[in-house]
Amino acid sequence: MELPKTNEVDIGTRVKVRGFVPGTDTVFHFVTDNEVNYHQHKVPMKGPLGTALRGAKVGDRVRVDLGGDIIQLEVLELGRNPASADLA
Repeated sequence: MELPKTNEVDIGTRVKVRGFVPGTDTVFHFVTDNEVNYHQHKVPMKGPLGTALRGAKVGDRVRVDLGGDIIQLEVLELGRNPASADLA
């Protein structure tokens, strides 16, 4: 099932990025603090990734400070998380 489209990163967004793990694309799901599950890549919008990526659009390159390690991510795809979807 294809996720509904969105045009920028915000809470409830599924984001595919390049650059988090070299040579691999990674998908993150930005969620509220009580939904966080790092094993399922459900990360808080208030965390460093969410703060850096908020408002980003497909094609944007964003620098993220992960506690002193600076990485650059490229936003590849965006989608909305349906409330009932299994995001594992």
